[in-house]
Amino acid sequence: MPDTDPEPRGTPVDRDARTPPRERRRDGVDGVETPERAPLGIKVICVLAALSAGLDLMGGVKLLQMGGPLDAVAALVTVGVAAAQLAIVYGLWTLERWGYVGALLVFGLSTVAASITGALGAALVGAVIVAYVWSNREYYPQPSPADRGIDSPLDDLDW
Repeated sequence: MPDTDPEPRGTPVDRDARTPPRERRRDGVDGVETPERAPLGIKVICVLAALSAGLDLMGGVKLLQMGGPLDAVAALVTVGVAAAQLAIVYGLWTLERWGYVGALLVFGLSTVAASITGALGAALVGAVIVAYVWSNREYYPQPSPADRGIDSPLDDLDW
C-alpha cells in the first residue's frame, strides 16, 4: 500500500508553505507574501468598532433632530467621526495599509483622550487595541521605498 503522507513523520513543517495560494497575496515589498485574511482578533475589533460607530451615527442623528446650531455642529462632527471609523474598520478588515494606520491613529487618539478625561477603563481598552493592532502589522503591506517616492543612489547601479 503506497504511503499517502506527503511528509515523513518527524519532519518540521513550514506552515507558510502549506497555506493554500488563495489565502496568500503578494504585496509591494520584493514580492513578500502576506495572508489574505485578517486574524480573528482583528475581526473582533472591527465588529466592535463598527457597532460603536453605528451607535455614534444614531447619536449624531438624534443630536441633529434637537435643532439648535451647536447641536447641529456637534451632530455633524459625530457623524463625520463615525463615518471615518467605519471606513477605517473596512480598511482594517480588508488588510489595507491605510486601515492599519488609521486604526492606530484613531484608537491611539481615543486612548489619549480617555486618559486625559480620567476614563481609565476606556484608556486601558484603547491601549490594548492599539497594542494588538500593532502586533499584527505583518498583515498589512508595507510600501517599498520606491512607492513612497524615495530615490536611492543604489537604484542606478547594475547589480
